[in-house]
Amino acid sequence: MLLLAGGLAACGTPGSGRAATNNSMFPPPPAVAKSITIDGRGFIIHGCPTFIASGSLHYARVPRALWANRLLRMKRAGFNAVSTYVFWNYQEPQEGIFRFNNRRSLIAFLALVQKMGMYAILRIGPYNNGEWANGGLPNWLRFIPNMMVRTYNPLFLHALKPYFDRLLPMVAAYQVTHRILVSNSDSVVQAMLAAAHVTQPGPVIMVQIENEYGPGWGAVLNNRYLRWLHAMAIKNGIDVPFFFSGLDQGFGPVGNAPFSAVGRTAPWFTTELWSGWFDEYGESALRFLFWWKVKSKPASLIKTPSGATVNSQFERLHTLAAWRVLALGGRGYNVYMTVGGSNFSHWNGASVRSSYDFGSPIGQAGDLRAMYYRYKRVNYFARTFAQILETATNGTWQYRSFARAITGHIQIYARKSPFGSIVFILNPHRYPAIAQIAGGGPRLKISPGCAVPVVLHVRWGSWLTLSEVCGAVLGGQTAANTKTLVIYGPAGSQGLVRLRVAAGVKILRRSHAISPVSSQTGQYVAHLRFPAHRPRRLVLCSQFGTIRIICENSAMADATWFMRQGKVPVVVVGPWYVSHFQVAANGQPDIVTEAGFNVAAPDAYVFYPQGAVRKFTARQRLPALETLPAAPALGRWQRRLADGPAQPDYPTADWRTVWRPHQIGYRNYLGDYQWYRATYHAPVTGVFTLVMPPIGGTAAFFVNGRPCGYGRPRQLPVPLHRGTNTLAILAMTHGRSKIFSFIGKFQYLDFKGFYEPVHFIGPRRTVLQPPHSRVSVPIKTWPVRTCAALPRPGSPLPLPEHGLIAPWKIRGGIGSPNAAKGWRDFTVPPHVPCFYRTTFNWPLEVGRNHLTLRARWGHLQAGYIWLNGHNLGRYPDFNMPMGIYLPPCWLKPGRNTLVILDEQGRSPLACKLAVEPAASRRVVKLYVDR
Repeated sequence: MLLLAGGLAACGTPGSGRAATNNSMFPPPPAVAKSITIDGRGFIIHGCPTFIASGSLHYARVPRALWANRLLRMKRAGFNAVSTYVFWNYQEPQEGIFRFNNRRSLIAFLALVQKMGMYAILRIGPYNNGEWANGGLPNWLRFIPNMMVRTYNPLFLHALKPYFDRLLPMVAAYQVTHRILVSNSDSVVQAMLAAAHVTQPGPVIMVQIENEYGPGWGAVLNNRYLRWLHAMAIKNGIDVPFFFSGLDQGFGPVGNAPFSAVGRTAPWFTTELWSGWFDEYGESALRFLFWWKVKSKPASLIKTPSGATVNSQFERLHTLAAWRVLALGGRGYNVYMTVGGSNFSHWNGASVRSSYDFGSPIGQAGDLRAMYYRYKRVNYFARTFAQILETATNGTWQYRSFARAITGHIQIYARKSPFGSIVFILNPHRYPAIAQIAGGGPRLKISPGCAVPVVLHVRWGSWLTLSEVCGAVLGGQTAANTKTLVIYGPAGSQGLVRLRVAAGVKILRRSHAISPVSSQTGQYVAHLRFPAHRPRRLVLCSQFGTIRIICENSAMADATWFMRQGKVPVVVVGPWYVSHFQVAANGQPDIVTEAGFNVAAPDAYVFYPQGAVRKFTARQRLPALETLPAAPALGRWQRRLADGPAQPDYPTADWRTVWRPHQIGYRNYLGDYQWYRATYHAPVTGVFTLVMPPIGGTAAFFVNGRPCGYGRPRQLPVPLHRGTNTLAILAMTHGRSKIFSFIGKFQYLDFKGFYEPVHFIGPRRTVLQPPHSRVSVPIKTWPVRTCAALPRPGSPLPLPEHGLIAPWKIRGGIGSPNAAKGWRDFTVPPHVPCFYRTTFNWPLEVGRNHLTLRARWGHLQAGYIWLNGHNLGRYPDFNMPMGIYLPPCWLKPGRNTLVILDEQGRSPLACKLAVEPAASRRVVKLYVDR
């Protein structure tokens, strides 16, 4: 499938221009060089070489109240940028009606990214994919005759231009170049920007237009459509680097050959370094192990600091791809996905339901997985040595003999620059390896799928050089005159640090483990053995400052955080996650951490730049729990039937009359359901055959108010009585296709419902009306809102070649889950579309427990679930059979309401709430240990 995806991405479409692919970008104009510039070697942002460690978070898939929580988790893991899709159909769901407020506020999201001190990469479409309904294309485009999407089609460009004229000025205003083009933006955009007080450079550093567009990727202008998009971007003030379709996407897009900056005008960057796949949840991902050919031996299991058991080979193979980006000369990556999300309401694509977890490092419920800590190691290192990585050239040949494998297999790559060199020793295999450093260096133990970057000849401040650091460097931190370097390795294994101080530097104090090699040359060496428990601190002080080396094992590295207490940079070691380090009202600091229920709350050690180390503990010891708190019980069920429009006496005066059935979405209807009604005069009583055209999705059939079928039948036996009969069909979508790589006529692609005539055939396959005819006659047309009266039964009807017999009536929707009337106590399943309602009490213990709740659908067939009026998405969710995620921000203390729509009206008694153990955690405050 991956080969097929790659092949489709590289191929053109007839009539769309020649296929062309490169991995370049359109550079920013010289006028904004002080803000951002690029070349073949890297990104320069505000004058500083910057490695882009980005992760994907789709703001449309995360409740707005949780944006800050998820962004903070990314920032704590060292991500300095966030990438997001901007879905056209989410922002302009109906033609000319734009939604950029509340949960859809792109400006609010970008402002929050800026407040977090992160950068943003926007992927603005018009087509996105992302397993989103129609890939982001609005459904109303289907109802514009002769619409050719993603082409230089006047109708498509006319539909797209108002959206881009609204969107692009917002993007321009939040660029790092701070470009506000008031003259090009309409009054609504001006008002939104004024309300947001945009007065300084924003976070946007890159923009991607289009996605997976076969005729052109990167900086390609090989057809009129791409040239039109390019002109629109320039006209609306986009002056950060931008490109088309995407750049070097895949599980291992970097390959094995080092990159060269020669001849490049833009740095190598991948817009999608896949962390999982769209139909996966959590970290099992067995199919990925098959793709990576890890199938001859059962995978080993490890435990995360949160206590979750995960597949070690899976997460290591994926993060090894990130190490390869650094080792081979890449200047950044975007991990797709980094934050899992939900397809709320009807926005899911056909291949997914509610969950869009993707097996990501940060789960759908905000839980942190093993991959989170592996990417954290790569991010911390890349950002610490960004100056080297962004200016380096390939030095692999020079350092090819730097180390040799004693056991296992290793790969060696090197990057060298005027600021120092880095040798990457990679273990790409399933078994541990031991590498012997040349020249009598230590032996380094390298876990499967991991890397050890050895730092050489790096100037660390004005008076000190890191001559050689043999051990995995987690990262560094600078505070005033104190520099901190964190090194880790397997407990009990060896490491080595060689230091050289400048001439004239007087050493005032040093740890016993740091020994002078030569007082004349200012060389010092520290032979390390990584501890099994508490981190070890080594110090070298001079009149110019202090260097501090924190030595710890690999598990401690996952629980080490570079952060700030107020404005003071600190290193925190111990907790599996630190959300806040703050000063309480009494003037004493406290740390807000999270811990899994199945592990004891750990202590924290805080390393301050002045040299002090303080221990923080919980005031009340919280042991590991064998069982989690139980999920709330559901109350009594009520039901409200949703088959009212199928009843013969149902009023249809406000339905729309059409002479030909229309697919779902007619007249800007946005949801997944559409009713079709018609009457028919049968000459006799009997069982007749309803002959249906192809149905997109599924449908429920009713005759005279009684159900008579469900599914996608082409022929359906239905009972009719003599005289007037009412036929009602409820068509349903279960998600719209992402229409991968599609270019062309959109009208009937992956249609839902039906749009061709429907016929009745009598018991002897004779025409029922007029009686003497031998031709099957289409049934009458269908109801959509406001309608003329139907012809009287027995009226003369034209034959098919003369057109449709009579109007159908059509209306979108199945009713409101929030309706106040019509509810009755549930007794027996009605076996027709039905809403069910119940309540539960949520005893929220703020600051203590974070139980991840899921709603299990039991024996119900298919439909939607609402929590306190919020549509959680569609079930059954095959990617997450444990249930639909209930975001905690939509729960409220006390009474909560759960509403479920079931399309077949089965019994809800087996539905229940469940706690997801792996995603649940408790919030723990740590205080200074006195």
